[in-house]
Amino acid sequence: MNNPQKDKGFWGIIERFKIIVELIATLIVIVPILIIATQSGLTATIPVWLVLIIALVAVFLGFLIGRNPQLNTRTSIVPSEQKLPPRIALQEIGFNYQDSPSNHGWKYAEAESENLPTFARISDGRVGSALRIHSTGRYALDFSVDPAAYIGKSIEFVARIQGNSKIYASLGVQSQDGDTFKDVWLNFQVGIDKPRPVGDGKSEWVIFLTPTPMGEGWLKFSTDLVENLNASYGKQGWSFRKLRAFRLRGNLEIASIKVY
Repeated sequence: MNNPQKDKGFWGIIERFKIIVELIATLIVIVPILIIATQSGLTATIPVWLVLIIALVAVFLGFLIGRNPQLNTRTSIVPSEQKLPPRIALQEIGFNYQDSPSNHGWKYAEAESENLPTFARISDGRVGSALRIHSTGRYALDFSVDPAAYIGKSIEFVARIQGNSKIYASLGVQSQDGDTFKDVWLNFQVGIDKPRPVGDGKSEWVIFLTPTPMGEGWLKFSTDLVENLNASYGKQGWSFRKLRAFRLRGNLEIASIKVY
């Protein structure tokens, strides 16, 4: 890792050396002029003190130019301070739905026919368009990611949640010998506790996340799927293979899901 202070110190030494060289170069030019002027009798018409003042002004101006930060951009730009390009999402799921999400790739994995959830499109200045989901019964809405997002190892989602809100990610995992494969679920909840298995932990673990508040109850969640897996199913010898799907449960408002 680059050390910004060390880099700045190095360029500071270079600048000081540059100034010293400029001073020496100035003296090399001035001294012969003074000698010639003295030998040719020009000192009678051009006082030596005037020549010295001009030379000192030239040296001072050279010093100021050398210290100008706009001309010495090398001292203010070090590798560790350069801005990284923004990440490009492998897939972004928006929720600007005028109708049911089942018309936009979401499928019911579980539902009570007499208590299907209701949906409403909302608009908020902080997140743009979002989907409000309200249900009095139990349901599960699943969304399979695009093949391009299978390799995604981190996700980000923005939501406004309630007590029974649940957002999941489904992962494909493989055994240590690479001969056995299965799909498992990560259940994301707000908290700081360590990952916790649901039941025997063979198909679901709860992952606690600390989101970033965005105002008016909106929260941004960002997490690394591989780290989540290693802290849960990894203890049972499973490793990450690919991202499969997302699942929604409970009453919530959700604005976006991004895969990186």
